[in-house]
Parts: sequence; C-alpha cells; structure tokens
Amino acid sequence: MAGDWTATKWGEIATLAYGKALSGYSKAYGSARVYGTNGPIGWHDEARWDGPGVIVGRKGAYRGVHYTTGPYWVIDTAYSLRPKVDLSLRWAYYQLKYLDVNNIDDGSPIPSTTRDAFYAQDLLLPPREDQDRIAEVLSSLDDKVELNLCTAATLEKMAQALFKSWFVDFDPVSAKAEGHPTGLPDATTALFPERFGEDGLPEGWRLGSVADIIEVNPSLSLKAGTPATYVDMASLPTSGPSVSGFISRETSSGSRFQQGDTLVARITPCLENGKTALVDFLDDQEVGWGSTEFIVLRARAPMSHVWPYLLARDDAFRAHLIAAMTGSSGRQRVPHSAVAAWEMALPPARVLAAFAAEVEPLFERISALNAESTTLRALRDTLLPKLISGELRIKDVGATGVAA
Repeated sequence: MAGDWTATKWGEIATLAYGKALSGYSKAYGSARVYGTNGPIGWHDEARWDGPGVIVGRKGAYRGVHYTTGPYWVIDTAYSLRPKVDLSLRWAYYQLKYLDVNNIDDGSPIPSTTRDAFYAQDLLLPPREDQDRIAEVLSSLDDKVELNLCTAATLEKMAQALFKSWFVDFDPVSAKAEGHPTGLPDATTALFPERFGEDGLPEGWRLGSVADIIEVNPSLSLKAGTPATYVDMASLPTSGPSVSGFISRETSSGSRFQQGDTLVARITPCLENGKTALVDFLDDQEVGWGSTEFIVLRARAPMSHVWPYLLARDDAFRAHLIAAMTGSSGRQRVPHSAVAAWEMALPPARVLAAFAAEVEPLFERISALNAESTTLRALRDTLLPKLISGELRIKDVGATGVAA
C-alpha cells in the first residue's frame, strides 16, 4: 500500500451538491448536457456548472457515476461532486467507480445515496501528482474506447445513408433520370435504371414484403437444458449494432438466432427506444437464444446479412412497427405478421451484390472496433481497483505504464 497516501473520508475532501429539477431539456444537442441518476438524459441551453464534473446518482436501484468535461446540468435525482481540497475530478470519478455508490443504501423503499452515508465512506487519498497519473492511465483506455465508439457510429451512419439513398429515396435513379451525376463509380451507376415505372418504382424493380426477403423468427434447433449463448432484452443497444453483454445459460423456451441475424425489440418501450442488435459474437454454426420479447430477422439470399439490420434502423419501418403494436397499455407488442407484411421496393440481385460489397466491410470494421473496446474495458477493469487502492504503483506513465 502506498505509504504517502492519506487515509481519509469522502466528507473531508468533497461535498455532494443537490441537482435541480428541469422540465425543459431537449433530446437535441444544446450547450449543456443534462444528467440524471443513470447518466445523460438530454441537453439544455443553460448550465448549472462548468466542466469538468463528476455526477453521482442519488435515487434508484441503479445509481451511476459519470464524468463530463463540458458544461452540465444535474437534475434532482443526482448530485454534483464539489471538491473541498486539491482534487483531480477524473481520479475522483474512478475512485467512485471503485467504491460503487449502489452499495451505499439507507434501507428506504426507494434505494438512494444519502449525503451522510457518502461522507462516511473511507478512502486513501494520493498526492495530486499520483491522482493525475492514475487518471491518465485509466482515461487513456476509456478515451480509446470512446474513439472506437465514435468511429463505429460514423461507419454505421455511412451504411444507413447508403441504404436510404439506394432503396428508400432511389437517389441514383433520380439522378440518372434528370441527367445528373450519381456520385457513384461508373460500374455501380450502370446497375441502376434511368427511369421510374408507372408504379413509381425504379424500372425493373418490384414491390415486395419483408417476408419475400427476410425470414422472421426462423426455426433453429437447440436442445432444451443444454448451455448456450443467451441474450436478454437489457443487452440490446438503443444505437449501434453490438449487444452489451451475453452469457452461457441452460436453454429453455425463447427465440433462437445465429451469426449474422438481427434482433429487434417487439415490446414497449424497448421498440420505441430503438433496441436492436446485429449478432456478431457467435461461431458460424453456433445457435444462441434469448427472450421472446425480441424478433429475429435473417436475410434470404441474395440479400446481405446486414440488410435486415439496416431495415430495422430505418425510421419508416420502425414507425410501422410501433403503429402495429397491440395489447393493453404497458404490455403492447408487435405481432410477427406486422413485421412480415411491411412492403418496400426490391432491386435486382446485381444491385444487392453491389450494396453488400459496399456495406459489409463497414460492419466488419465495426465488429473489430467493438472487439477491441471489449478488451480495453477488461484491461481498465483489471487495473482500476489495483491503481485506486495503491496495490499497483505508476512508475512512468506513457513509457513503462504501471508496475507493482
């Protein structure tokens, strides 16, 4: 243990400032990020505090700890950490991740973090120089993960934009019909017709249903009681294709899926929130399973396996699913028939092949970035308790890293 670190309590080095209720925040970008007990919830045009800052969840079964570099607003379900001594807020963020505020509970019916209970928590306070070095090591890993997430999001937006341009807005056909350049390579441009038919579709294309191009909840064999990869609804992301976690669990009733399938939430509010995933974590012949609260989509040949995922992220398709939900309030879900009945323009196989050649490498890159991020998070989670407790000492950040 570090001999020059000071044994103290949180109440000696910081206070928790109450957040303030706010009704006017927006989902659109603003000048200040708004935080609640579980993290970012929107934006506001006014900040309560300038960054950097540490937000500590106050109410709820899960109370998160979050770090921000920019101006921010905290609502009344969370606190803002305010230092009383010379303190690296980034180090304080990691120290609180190590503490886990969810273990601080006053026993009330609604789990909460009280200030008195928080102030009584013990910790070891390193000199400021050590705080900065610890924060630098851990934040370098988190910053790389964040960069990977941003890059993956950009790649997906490129794929989504191409899907919409080719198969929803028919931009290449419109450009050729008007005598304008398509912006595509000549060989790709030649795949698109120069006019629309009387049905309003590109000439040579046809109107078809999802059932023509996608298998909805395809049948797969998986023996009951055998361990298999399991995904629950909580693991489906609201944006991006990759699930946030999966486990091995003995099989029972539920949906079945394989590598390359798309999983789409069919219940409220998960469907409205955008929960959708592209399965990229199984071996080629492996069968996974999960909740019946999501629908499995699988592309039929010659569709690319990423086509169903991009369709599931399409605004018009999602609006159709939401409008088709049935059931009582709070228990609404989409019937499988509503998914299969959605109609859209279907192009010739040569156009589908060209599309696959464009977008599949993007998703391969996204998968690689997500795999790297998983490794980085595991390294961070290994280092964090050792660095925060002083079990590991930093010798030379940026050169030799950390050593015992």
